[in-house]
Amino acid sequence: MNRNQSFLTRFFSHNIVLLVLAFILSFTAWLLIKTNDETDSTAVIKDVPVTIELPEAAVNQDLKLFKGGDEKVSVKVKGSRVEVAYLTEESIKVTSKQSSQLTASGSYTLDLTASPASLTSGFSIESIDPPSIECFVDNELEREFTIDNKMSAEFKDKDNKDKLSVDYALSTATVKVSGPTTQVSKINSVAIVDTVTAVDANFDKTLTEKLLFFDEAGNELTDQETDMIKKDVNEVEVKVTALPTKTVNLAVKPVNGPSKNVPEITISPKTVTIAGPSDTLKAIGNDTIIIDSLNFSELDNKNQSKKISIKAPTGCKVVSENKEAQVSVDLSAYSQKFVTATISNRIDATAYNVEFASNTVDITLIGPEDKLDSITASGITAIADFTGMLDNVENKKMQLTVPLKISLSSDYADCWIYNSYTTQASVSKND
Repeated sequence: MNRNQSFLTRFFSHNIVLLVLAFILSFTAWLLIKTNDETDSTAVIKDVPVTIELPEAAVNQDLKLFKGGDEKVSVKVKGSRVEVAYLTEESIKVTSKQSSQLTASGSYTLDLTASPASLTSGFSIESIDPPSIECFVDNELEREFTIDNKMSAEFKDKDNKDKLSVDYALSTATVKVSGPTTQVSKINSVAIVDTVTAVDANFDKTLTEKLLFFDEAGNELTDQETDMIKKDVNEVEVKVTALPTKTVNLAVKPVNGPSKNVPEITISPKTVTIAGPSDTLKAIGNDTIIIDSLNFSELDNKNQSKKISIKAPTGCKVVSENKEAQVSVDLSAYSQKFVTATISNRIDATAYNVEFASNTVDITLIGPEDKLDSITASGITAIADFTGMLDNVENKKMQLTVPLKISLSSDYADCWIYNSYTTQASVSKND
């Protein structure tokens, strides 16, 4: 026993032996590591982007790739354990040899191929998941639509239905859409559709509504039919407020007409319902709103009728179905007469020299026949109105087209002047 220990002690005490033993152990460890590194290993690299480039023929037709340009796939690779462990989605390039076929509008199925992004890489491609992608190529179309409000309300108390109106204030009135012509051209209208419930006099809420697309037949387009369309707004904020209502009479304001015995003006409908703040509704005098003026200088002796948009007071809105009124006045009982009147002016003759191309003007009058029979030029005043026209007049004569202010004496207050009139004048400034 002692003899053996003495031999081992002497054996390992030699430096050469220790060096040889260390070399053998190191080489063995290196060999094991090297063998393990060179062993093939597989891995799946996720979220590898697909690169699809349109051919020149498609670019020349302004075609764009609306689907398939942002796809990502998973790629199974094989290589040394060390190299595979450090691979990322940027280490692999995924394309399709069939991209050269994308030369016309339409849908395409493209088979994918993958390769190392670097030529010096040593790994290989085992498979791609999915092995193909769907692409869509088309020209781009952009359109703008007014957002239709198709919202409705259910009142908490049925009696409020006739006393309240619901106002919908949209955060934006229009939406711009863009995308493939095939999809955008299907859109006929854009709207918000919803039902507001439990509305009472104090109802005041802001809702967020999704935009919906409709075709020409009024059918809602599906998400699949609009999946490639981009919008500048996806949702609309809608402030929903309950407003009190009031029924008011409609009237028009006669202008440039007779000051007495004014012809009867009929309006249909005679009344409408408006909605607005309580204070505004209470302030409407005689429960009547003036929707427009009726200019008699534009009316001859015939049965006149025209449509006028019903304008509610500021801050209010018309909630009746009728948004227009038919305004009629029967003037067929009146007569027409032509009268020649003398033109005068009120310019300071010491400051300006005025010469008219004609000192008279032929005027058309409309009124009761007995009144027109008695009227003469002395009952008509025709004044050339130079208001605001003399500021640039110098010593040299200027030719001006001057409007005429024409009026009738009080004896003919139930007649009126048909049309507007002007005269030509030569004006110069005196030294």
